[in-house]
Amino acid sequence: MKLAKIAFAIAFSLCGAGAALAQWGAQLPSGQYVVDSSKSKVVSRVKYLGVSNMKVHFPLVTGVLNYDPRNPTAVKLDVNVDASKLDGGSNFNNNQLKGEDFFHTAVHPFVYFRGTSLMYTSPKTAIVDGSITVRNITKPAKLAVIFNTPAQLAARDGRVALAAATKIKRSDFGMTAWGGAVGESVTLDITVEFVRK
Repeated sequence: MKLAKIAFAIAFSLCGAGAALAQWGAQLPSGQYVVDSSKSKVVSRVKYLGVSNMKVHFPLVTGVLNYDPRNPTAVKLDVNVDASKLDGGSNFNNNQLKGEDFFHTAVHPFVYFRGTSLMYTSPKTAIVDGSITVRNITKPAKLAVIFNTPAQLAARDGRVALAAATKIKRSDFGMTAWGGAVGESVTLDITVEFVRK
């Protein structure tokens, strides 16, 4: 009898958790949401000389989010980052990063993230599965997402602010220069605000 009560309590709590996880997305109206570039950016971080973090800012971000609360897992997310506008903190860094050893922006000016599914992990967080393309090389990627806009405000105003992060290996995309000075793992911190069309 005691085991039955425990099993019932676990099942009840899981049902409650499932409802809570779906709560944020259930209030968001369906439709297409467009990136507000004036309130969006990407910052990459990588270890430099094994001690400090070297940061590169990508101030120009565009893209769209297609969302249906009746089928939230089938989200379609397209984020485009203009690497040709990057800011590495100095003219030397900018020239190196835009050159052939790194982003090669003369040929590959954009970095693309494509999200194809979403799984809520808490009332305000989710994992977006998809891919990232750099230098015309595409690899699987996962975004850890935090929804910064309360669900009620997002539903009322049609604006969704979120923060997301992912990690990549730069060598996966043919960026192997400065191996002794620059780390292999790169963290991408993404701040995006979407506006409903």
